[in-house]
Amino acid sequence: MKYSLSTLNKAQYTKAKLEWNQLKPPFSMQHINRCATLAQHIIFFEEKSTYKQGFKPSRTKRLSKYEAQHHIRLIFTKSGAAIFYSNFPKSSGIANTKLGEAPELTIAKARKLTEQMKYGVLNNHNIKTVFDAYEQSLIERHNTAPTKFAASSLRTYQCRIKKLRHHFPLKRAFQSLTAEELEKIVDLIIQTESNNQAIELFAQIRRVWRFAKNKFNSGKNPAADIDDFYVSDRVESPRPCQVYTDLDSIAELWINLASAPNVHQKNAARFMILTGIRPINIPQMKWEWLNSIDFPTLITFPASVVGVRGEMKNQKEYKLPLTKAMRAIILEQRDWMENALPNCNPDHIFLQPRDLNKPFAKRSLDKIIKITHLLMQ
Repeated sequence: MKYSLSTLNKAQYTKAKLEWNQLKPPFSMQHINRCATLAQHIIFFEEKSTYKQGFKPSRTKRLSKYEAQHHIRLIFTKSGAAIFYSNFPKSSGIANTKLGEAPELTIAKARKLTEQMKYGVLNNHNIKTVFDAYEQSLIERHNTAPTKFAASSLRTYQCRIKKLRHHFPLKRAFQSLTAEELEKIVDLIIQTESNNQAIELFAQIRRVWRFAKNKFNSGKNPAADIDDFYVSDRVESPRPCQVYTDLDSIAELWINLASAPNVHQKNAARFMILTGIRPINIPQMKWEWLNSIDFPTLITFPASVVGVRGEMKNQKEYKLPLTKAMRAIILEQRDWMENALPNCNPDHIFLQPRDLNKPFAKRSLDKIIKITHLLMQ
């Protein structure tokens, strides 16, 4: 079939199309060279026909052949080029990429490359796959040792991974990311997230890359090449609230808590003021820890399981004597619960206003105090 493209007629085009369809895998380099010539003729004739009809092709046309058994896609262009690409299914988690062009790359070498990619010798997993694998490792870590990696810690890490998914090109090959590109992503995080979130997400990026460097990146860790203070030097460090540091301001807070929209909010914050207990400990309080339901004088925070920061920071049993004012708060909560049952959580003393079946949220006390401060200004 020797003829110039300019003189190609309909019969020759039809013959080229028939021969193209008859060429099936497995391919030899002779087959690939023939496909390149046929594709060049087919594309040229179809584009010429489109122009004659008064239309302009929307994009440059390419033709493809596949070797599914070896996960190879061959793309043939109008210029006569034959380009090799990997062609793994999405479920494999391997990002497909350009392997090379003929004649520099042969079909035999291309098959070897995709075989290496398949078994991880040439690792080309995409970012989504790596994030999924990291998250699964966290779940397995919790399931294996729940006393050392608590469910609350698992949820925190999962929330951070969810955030990172919005900032990364998930279909991109994981091994292709450089330290410079990671810095650009971190810059975007600094611009769009709060200062505290930026610090936490940068630390999370480093955890992911430390986990993945041997499994997915041939031992390379570009995240470690970023300066340790890259984020902290660019954002203000979070500062503790220093609003209520004297008796007068604490008394003012106590009074203003009377306007809290919910009894649980008011009493949880007031109980924390009276006891000095950390905000994280208030939501954990249970009725069974009291020495008496009718007239409690003592509440005992039990020792936590070794490896988990539990009821008390030192993980030891802690007994707290209840004063008259503390007892009044507990009894008010008891009266409320007896009127609300069975439509509330019967175990915890302080409950979530929006969902009475759950204990008080861990960070809600911080928010209540800050909001109350804003209202006082």
